[in-house]
Amino acid sequence: RKVQLLSKVASELRYQKFTDVQLIAHARVPLIKFRDPHTGVNCDVCVGNDGVYKSAVLGAMANLDPRYRDLVFLIKMWAKNFDCNDATAGTFNSFALSLMSLFHLQTRSPPILPPALRL
Repeated sequence: RKVQLLSKVASELRYQKFTDVQLIAHARVPLIKFRDPHTGVNCDVCVGNDGVYKSAVLGAMANLDPRYRDLVFLIKMWAKNFDCNDATAGTFNSFALSLMSLFHLQTRSPPILPPALRL
């Protein structure tokens, strides 16, 4: 069922002119990988995990201080340049890079962002 839904989403992404659309149906968590043609940013979409909650937490942090969003974007661009933002190749995924950026901002003195439990 998840794979069928992802297959339909992948078709729509191709129709909408997203690039490098790949349905990875046999992964532990089936997903779609694609690239936004306007920004060049790589994206992943999966169904049926806690990604919505995780995204909400990271979004809330980004709303608290725009420097977080900027830092994450910079780190992801750096990781892409050095080929270390591809979990399938044994490197960091985007969520891990986002969490490391968050941790960095939470551990400054004074902290730039609060612990997530205080949201």
